Amino acid sequence: MLRGLLCEHPAQFLGLKQKGRIAPSCDADLVIWDPEASFVVKEEQIHHRHKLTPYAGRTLFGVVERTIVEGNTIYGSGSFSPVTDMQALLSK
Repeated sequence: MLRGLLCEHPAQFLGLKQKGRIAPSCDADLVIWDPEASFVVKEEQIHHRHKLTPYAGRTLFGVVERTIVEGNTIYGSGSFSPVTDMQALLSK
């Protein structure tokens, strides 16, 4: 059930036929996360242009442990891997 809500249905809704499931001919995109883990939001953890956030200093639940795009780990162990092909991060 959770797989459908978080993976299959959003991909179908957006017309992303290669996403949302693990199957032959699908992209190897995965996020491994721990829904029980918590963390306090710190400015150095924010990886977007604008560092202002209402969540700074708050405890949030659900920690991404690893992100895999097209079979390549781009985030793991708390840091990003160097990305040489930005197209891998863009929708097709």
